[in-house]
Amino acid sequence: MSKKKNYRTVEGEELTPEYLDEIVADAEAGYPGADFRRVRVGRPSISASGHSKRLQIRVDPEMDLELKQIASKRDATVSEIAREALARYLADAA
Repeated sequence: MSKKKNYRTVEGEELTPEYLDEIVADAEAGYPGADFRRVRVGRPSISASGHSKRLQIRVDPEMDLELKQIASKRDATVSEIAREALARYLADAA
């Protein structure tokens, strides 16, 4: 015979049918009294407009190690080194 599992909130409150009815009613009422604010997640933008695109690339292990070593010597991040190199490449290509 299977034992009935009791579910709880993060705070440890048991999710009883009455509690579920209460939170559903709160949701349906639009969460009165709640303070909803837009929260940006992730790293801050590097552009003045507030938006920066993320670019992912693949590199072989040797290039990864070399990038990390250069970044460490310059007290920079691998992303900063990659942006600098890409900016130089684009300037030369123009």
